[in-house]
Amino acid sequence: MASIFDMLRLVEKYPQAFLIDSEKERELQLRTLEAVIIGYSSAIHVHKVPVPIEEFNQAFSQFLREKFGWSTCHGAIRTLVLESPTADAAWERFWLLLWEFEKSLNLPAD
Repeated sequence: MASIFDMLRLVEKYPQAFLIDSEKERELQLRTLEAVIIGYSSAIHVHKVPVPIEEFNQAFSQFLREKFGWSTCHGAIRTLVLESPTADAAWERFWLLLWEFEKSLNLPAD
């Protein structure tokens, strides 16, 4: 079964296919990424697709809260932007933390 992590692997590999095509606009890419994640999560919910993690944004935010003690009231991606020195650093940090989060879930292999 495909998961949000499968979709995000594609985004990481081919960001220009899913997000605004400008590495100079990393913060805009991150905001667009957040919209893609929200849309994906909403579609999963509306169509009642069984997935290992239903509330991705909440779970990822909680992971960041527990790991760093950050307030994530603005959401995980905005928090990463606020807690990183640059938008480029937030972009890199997002992917590193995303894969760490996925590992922490101990999901069964497809």
